[in-house]
Amino acid sequence: MIVGGLVLISLAVTTFMPAHMRVDGEGYAMASGAAGGFMNTRAGIAGPAITVYAQASRWPQKSFAATLQPLFFVAGAVSLAAKEISASEPMVTTAPWYLW
Repeated sequence: MIVGGLVLISLAVTTFMPAHMRVDGEGYAMASGAAGGFMNTRAGIAGPAITVYAQASRWPQKSFAATLQPLFFVAGAVSLAAKEISASEPMVTTAPWYLW
């Protein structure tokens, strides 16, 4: 429910955000990254949090799209590692080879 609520909030912010609204600074980027990391680890959807930051900071679309590919790769790898470390039983040994 928390992640679904965050997705809906992200959608509302990007849809109804005033044109004059603009954010700057590392704090906003870090908060967006933390929200995206949480959402990615919980449900595999980091995009809405990053998109809100991109819209609010007026991030150019071309560099935004290029940045998302490595960002999602690293976020996915870190999420997988976090789930593997915190699991009571290792996923690597319980999943069949063809799944990997």
